[in-house]
Amino acid sequence: MKNNLPGSFTEVRNVFKKRLLLILGIVLGILLIAFVLYMWMDEHLVFHTDGVHVDLFPVFHENRDDGQDMPALVIEEPAEPEPEPAEPVTEPVEPEPAETSWEEDLAPLRARTLVFDRIGDDEYISSLCSDESVNAVVILLKNTSGRLSYRSGVWTGSSSEDTDTRLRTVIGTLHDSGKKVIGRVSALRDNMLPFAREDCAVLDEDGDIWRDDGGIPWLDPEKEATGDVLIALLTEIEQMGFDEVFLYSFEYPTSGIVRQIHWEDGVERVANLDKLFIRLRDAVKIPLSVEWNSAIGDKAEDSDTGQHAATYTEKGRIAVPLSQNDPDKWNAALEGVYATGRIIPRGTDRDDLESYADQSGFWQTA
Repeated sequence: MKNNLPGSFTEVRNVFKKRLLLILGIVLGILLIAFVLYMWMDEHLVFHTDGVHVDLFPVFHENRDDGQDMPALVIEEPAEPEPEPAEPVTEPVEPEPAETSWEEDLAPLRARTLVFDRIGDDEYISSLCSDESVNAVVILLKNTSGRLSYRSGVWTGSSSEDTDTRLRTVIGTLHDSGKKVIGRVSALRDNMLPFAREDCAVLDEDGDIWRDDGGIPWLDPEKEATGDVLIALLTEIEQMGFDEVFLYSFEYPTSGIVRQIHWEDGVERVANLDKLFIRLRDAVKIPLSVEWNSAIGDKAEDSDTGQHAATYTEKGRIAVPLSQNDPDKWNAALEGVYATGRIIPRGTDRDDLESYADQSGFWQTA
């Protein structure tokens, strides 16, 4: 006879099966949620010197210096002009002399750095214009955060319209006072562009973006795309009216766990960096100069950073710390170019420049 009493073995077995399935379902659900959360964190957690941040839009990558977002770099390819029919030349044509020579462009330099926070201070700008002890002013245009100090046509949203307008006005004011205007650019250490253009980024062996010991990624000097984006920016800076550009962080990264980096080459660093520099230099008509890595010391060529003073001083300058301003060393290393204004010691102990920003931002050739 069939047992239909409550609590029979069959009923208990069915209840047990249902509860077991429920428990398995809950466990699987938890595992699934944990996996999704792990993938999300791997995609959106960004490590910085000020801690760990959540970046909801890693393609644009939030700028931690000022909290503004930076859109991706868009390089507009210029339309190719239609070829014009060649006109027959009956007589040899002598080339017209250039308006200025490299020697004139690289005349002895005495420059102060414009403290950008004071770009709206008319009295401060007037003091720079009237300072007869200097013939140039250096303006920081791009720091290691990747943020530009002006409103770029190839990197939109990089500054406010008011700041851009003010900067362009100041450039004109400085030129009117007889001062040259020099732009300063962090070339390869960049906390923004590698996330927007991974084809430019230094990657690790797993194919992820590599960061140095400050949590900052770098552009890969061996990649063609890196040269493309830097040429676009330098061309734009030249068109804004700048007379020269100082490149800093123009080197291979040497801080952090560099053994994790995946290089296509990574051996011929001097040759690779020379190739990139010459490509940038030949793309613009204004001089490009390089700030020397102070850790290199007395060497004029370094196999770790890839820096090579002779290449940079051929048509430009190198800026060195004041403590490394040894004329005999540089004359010997660079075959006497020191006296032509190609070496720029940075820093001064001038009594009238009281702030550290003013003293460390003073540049003067011999």
